[in-house]
Amino acid sequence: MNGGNQTAPLSGIRGVDFSRTLAGALSSTILSDLGADMIMVEVPSKGLQGIAKSGLPATTTGGVDARGNYECRGKKSMVLNIHEPQGLEIFREMAKHLDIVQNNWRPGTAERLGVDYETLSKLNPGIICCSISGYGNKGPYRERGSFDSVAAAHTGMLSMTGEPGGPPMLAGQAFVDYSTAVWASQGILAALFHREHTGAGQNVEVSLFEVGLSTHTFFATQHLLSGKVPRAPGWSVGMLSLAGIFPTADGHITLGILGDRTFPPFCQALDRPEWADDPRFATEAERMRHKRLLLNLVHEVTVQQPTEYWYKRLVEARVPVAPVTTLDAALADPQAQALGCVITVDGVEGKPVPIVRNPVNLSKHQPIYDPVPRTGQHTAEVLEELLGYSQHKIRQLHGEGIVALGEDGAKA
Repeated sequence: MNGGNQTAPLSGIRGVDFSRTLAGALSSTILSDLGADMIMVEVPSKGLQGIAKSGLPATTTGGVDARGNYECRGKKSMVLNIHEPQGLEIFREMAKHLDIVQNNWRPGTAERLGVDYETLSKLNPGIICCSISGYGNKGPYRERGSFDSVAAAHTGMLSMTGEPGGPPMLAGQAFVDYSTAVWASQGILAALFHREHTGAGQNVEVSLFEVGLSTHTFFATQHLLSGKVPRAPGWSVGMLSLAGIFPTADGHITLGILGDRTFPPFCQALDRPEWADDPRFATEAERMRHKRLLLNLVHEVTVQQPTEYWYKRLVEARVPVAPVTTLDAALADPQAQALGCVITVDGVEGKPVPIVRNPVNLSKHQPIYDPVPRTGQHTAEVLEELLGYSQHKIRQLHGEGIVALGEDGAKA
């Protein structure tokens, strides 16, 4: 049903998402982009994805809610009150025809509602359920809630952000939420692949806490081996002798020297060829031993010329380098233009909404960017196609407050 593109990788895959936060909503958006027919089951008293009709004040511009449109694009919206016995029975009938059911509730909620994997798998052995939570399904924090900055704080990420010795700093983006969405969608894809070979579904669990810990990659291994606790690096990358942010006459650049081959061209680009012959800087090991001296010397040079000057010279020297830009400059960059990173979708408010597209590029498939649905827009369509309900029965359910249709989606 999604986009009509039968060649999409996940064409024919149908799922329901109960999620109300970025981590869960983005996970189902990723699947939708790849062709899955993802249905948002909405809270009757709310707007899209549980967001108030007027949107969040901080994410709404000119009456257009950036968050709601970004999280809900390409999906279908169905209002179904599963808190009522009849609504729950309808969903269980739907589950027989679904491939995926996802939620971001606290552990135990799905079980209380009767829409957990153990219950649904008895109706549909091939179903794949995905639960996204703050702390996972076991342990002393099992029932605690969480969100991006809480998880970042609790998993050590914030202690490694900012200036050495200074207070922890928040990142400018929701890294834990975003990473959780990617891992959740990957888990679902792996479960779909397993089902393709075995016919069996399974439960996928992802928590913000586990994802936050996983973002440390080999830094965690390094700590477990050495006992040293990594601290905030500030402007210098801790594991390399010459990498980080450097001041220029009118801004900053970031660059990285990885290995010994890049160092001589770097010295030439900075008009300091003698550094390459200095025994203190001859190898990465020696540069690490004299890191503070080297960084100070580089700072003294880079601050003498504007950013564009150093950017051009270092690019010509094939040194990894970039100016420290703002979001507007990054979106307007020729590379972003060449890649077509910004696209436009039809927003729920009836206005075009610019978004950054899915970053995955497949040679035989273009991601699907269907319009953002109105709350309850697809309730009748889903009930007709999935369960064969008549229009009379759907109107009856609407009158009983079990479902809501179209613009009346918030009234059920």
